[in-house]
Amino acid sequence: MDASATILVADRDPSILQLLQTILTGMGHEVLLASDDEKVLSLADEHPVDVALLDIELPVLGGTGVARELARKKPDVVVTLMSTAGSARSGLTELALGIRRHLFKPLEDTAQVERVVSDVLEERTRRLHQRLTLDGGDANAEGDDAGDPVHVLVADTNDQDRAQIRDALKALSCEIKEATCAQEALLLLNKGRHDVLVVAYDMGDMTADDVLLRAKRLDDGVAIVVTAAAPTLSMTTSLIKRGAAGFVEKPLKDAARTARAIVRQARAARAEREEEEEEGEEADQDDGGEQE
Repeated sequence: MDASATILVADRDPSILQLLQTILTGMGHEVLLASDDEKVLSLADEHPVDVALLDIELPVLGGTGVARELARKKPDVVVTLMSTAGSARSGLTELALGIRRHLFKPLEDTAQVERVVSDVLEERTRRLHQRLTLDGGDANAEGDDAGDPVHVLVADTNDQDRAQIRDALKALSCEIKEATCAQEALLLLNKGRHDVLVVAYDMGDMTADDVLLRAKRLDDGVAIVVTAAAPTLSMTTSLIKRGAAGFVEKPLKDAARTARAIVRQARAARAEREEEEEEGEEADQDDGGEQE
């Protein structure tokens, strides 16, 4: 997989840490190092970790114990355990924690390490792709169209695709604006607040990667949903790192269900924005009180 990742490596043996750091940085990845479970959990809290390579015999919790904590706190992190060949392992525990790959020490086969890491990264991307594909949501979900209407900006060069999404969202009483090119979408985003931007992957004048970067600069609180005729794993990897909230495959398989999923993303983004604004107002009030 071409996209770089942040990989956390934890082992008691400094030589293993050095070896894996050399291999993984050579693959173009950012590497974080730890020698105990406390440091692993601390680094996972401080950095956007994609993959964790954990020695099964880490102090205190052990590799499976740390994997369990990561599964609870950071479910998007994919874990691979490392152990000495022939050492005791609990395969059922690993399967329950979603661990599908294992590295055996000594790690003398560099190609094997590279292959396992690439497989793990592809697995993580596949998981995220599946989770963020909005047309796979609950068709029976209720209450998504309740409350204040959400504000949606739909950007697509294809009139038919744009109309399909627009009409489904209108049925949920959304306030909708439309754009036929990326520049127009960014202009509308700059002029008014929107809860969600639904944008085609290829807008002709700009790719979704560029749209995401520029849109987030204009309004960091807007959720961005990308539509594409055939979303690929490499596309998913890139857009996840850019902050995409979800993906929709065109043409829509179930327009009503997809619209409800988009509305849920919009409401979540609005709630997060309002919470941040309230915290900012409280901070300003506190500063004002201190000055008085």
